[in-house]
This record gives sequence, structure tokens and C-alpha cells, in this order.
Amino acid sequence: MAGLAVPRAPWAHPAPPAFEERGPMRLSSSGTFLHGNYWGDPSVFGNTNTSHGCVGLRDARGAGDSSTPAAWFYDRSLIGDVVIVKNSKDKQIQPDNGLNGWNMSWAEWTK
Repeated sequence: MAGLAVPRAPWAHPAPPAFEERGPMRLSSSGTFLHGNYWGDPSVFGNTNTSHGCVGLRDARGAGDSSTPAAWFYDRSLIGDVVIVKNSKDKQIQPDNGLNGWNMSWAEWTK
């Protein structure tokens, strides 16, 4: 995946009581989300693909720990921020798969 414009769910941060992790941000129309993950072993983050498409950020159950990577991300991101996934072996997401376009050259965009 290259850069993507990220729509932010209105309830994304702080997480409401019904959610165990920080709310998901949709990255694509095909179901790729970025969200907090409290259930994964800390050793997998950044090292092992344990998802079917989501980008999980290490988090605490209930999203109450401000020292986690998920808290850092949610505290510093805004609607429309570009998300770049580096070192992924997956192919680049197609520009028409969600709110994208950041992964296109200007020449392609203006066609």
C-alpha cells in the first residue's frame, strides 16, 4: 500500500465504552482498516502478518493507556492524513479502492 487519505470515524478517539480497542479508520473500500489491537502479542507488531488486511497498532484493552503506539497515532492524526504502509509485501492498493489518489502521479490524476 502507498499513501491513503484516511477518513476518521467520528467515534475513533477516545474509544467509547462499547469498544475494547481504539475505533477503526477505513483505509480502503475493500475492507482495510487501521485500528488499535490489544489482543496481539507485542512481538508481532511490525514483524509478523497476523491480519487479513487490517493494520493493527499495539494498544491496551479499553484504550486507556496513553503510552501505546495506537494512542500516539490517534492523538496525532486528523481526518485526511496520509497513511503510508512501509515494508509490506502486499501490492500497492488501486487508486479507485476507497479515498485514495495519493498513490498516483499528478499526470495520472489529471487524466
